Amino acid sequence: VLFRSLKIYTLSFKELAWTQSDSFLLSFVSEERRNRILKFKFDIDKKLSLYAALLTKMKISNWTEINVAQLSFGRNYMGKPILLSAPEIHFNFSHTHCFVLLGISNSIEIGVDVEKIRKAPLEIADKVFHPKEKEYIFNTSKEKQNLRFYRIWTQKEAFTKQSGAGLSCNLTELNMLDPLISPFFYNWQSIDYMCSIYVPTQIIMTCEAIQLNDIINYYKEYLDAFMIH
Repeated sequence: VLFRSLKIYTLSFKELAWTQSDSFLLSFVSEERRNRILKFKFDIDKKLSLYAALLTKMKISNWTEINVAQLSFGRNYMGKPILLSAPEIHFNFSHTHCFVLLGISNSIEIGVDVEKIRKAPLEIADKVFHPKEKEYIFNTSKEKQNLRFYRIWTQKEAFTKQSGAGLSCNLTELNMLDPLISPFFYNWQSIDYMCSIYVPTQIIMTCEAIQLNDIINYYKEYLDAFMIH
């Protein structure tokens, strides 16, 4: 029996400067992503884009036992990244500041989002939130309003990313508190970040924190093994 399984990985780091290891690891991402990474002005944006891709390839390779060099990616009709090498595997990632969130499923499309918790721009509520969501956010203390804003915002991002539609739809018509939707969210706070996962079915979920050195060492060992052969 194939159990529906969802694996969640988090990566946080404090080193913001671009390093020699980062430059070395550029060779393990596609030319398209490499060009995109190098166009970023700030080192942190380069690192986030690089390590989100490296973490995704590493963990998909672990799960599928397909060599990282043989993994082939594409996009579906909505523009959402997909795994061509093993279409039954679905993945989605999000990153912000110094944090990456990755989800991989063996059975169903998923959506993930992470945002750094800071002073919420409550003034945009009328433009992005359903009336029921606004009631939930504002009908509490000032301190809780901030957390509720980011909870609903990340859920909305995760929900729209699950289908690949993104935030191009009319956000005020989407209600994340709808009882037909809300049971399928996993939501938690990690350090100063709010994380949300949307997966529209009952599923077995595990979560693992990854260290930056885990990724660096994985690719260095992979290259060493390749050189030996």
